[in-house]
Amino acid sequence: MPTLMHRAASVTFGAALLISALSTGAAHAENSSETAIQDISAHVQVLGADYGAATDDVHCYNNGACEQNYEKALVTWSARTGAHAILSPHRVDAFKLAGGTEKLGALESEFWQSAYCGESVTTLDGTHRFMIVVDSGTQAGSYLSLDGVDAEKWHATRAETKACFADNAAVHDPSLGI
Repeated sequence: MPTLMHRAASVTFGAALLISALSTGAAHAENSSETAIQDISAHVQVLGADYGAATDDVHCYNNGACEQNYEKALVTWSARTGAHAILSPHRVDAFKLAGGTEKLGALESEFWQSAYCGESVTTLDGTHRFMIVVDSGTQAGSYLSLDGVDAEKWHATRAETKACFADNAAVHDPSLGI
């Protein structure tokens, strides 16, 4: 039968493990932020001539994605995707309308031309992949979880319908070009 001394030692050891795990998590978050800052800076030095000046500092979210805004671009980063940018204020506005980095994660690449939806990007939030329409001429701000049933249905019918997935953008704002 455990004595009071054993119980106290067990509680103390458990508390020490918890504190160690929390401080390791904080150190990991700090390291991720530092890596994000370094990688975003390196990306901008090589590819950022058209981005304009930074308008804020790097901001990291709970999903492991970080971002930094520029006058004409948004650069996102995660440990799995690296640093990628959306260039052009109307594309950035459409991405943010869909929920942006905090909701949808970091970009997997720069924008690309979807035959069905127009200019689009894909993101990874650490768990799920998303496709976001950033084309102001189609349904800017719409997004689709590529891991869900809706994506399976769309993939099965898109060649026949020649249509993008359902437009679920929150609000289209013509003053923003979206």
